[in-house]
Amino acid sequence: MVKKLKSRKFIIAVLSAIGGVAVSLSALGGKIGVICAVISAVLPAVTYIIIEGVIDAKAVDLTAEAAKHIITIVKDKDGYFTYSEGGTDDDKI
Repeated sequence: MVKKLKSRKFIIAVLSAIGGVAVSLSALGGKIGVICAVISAVLPAVTYIIIEGVIDAKAVDLTAEAAKHIITIVKDKDGYFTYSEGGTDDDKI
């Protein structure tokens, strides 16, 4: 979690949001300036959440694919999982 808080994406999103809030509170540029500031405050946070969600989803997919490969490797020819602790290979679970 600490690693994600130190990421460049997160830091840029936070700085953009702080800048947008600061500009909207100062009311520079009138109504259009406030609207642009609010957009620039919300957009980085939403973008960060979407990007992190996509990255996490891909990580889950890769982990699931690796688990499928491991299960395929561990199964014997009859489709059983075998476990041997110094015994014979006839021990089926």
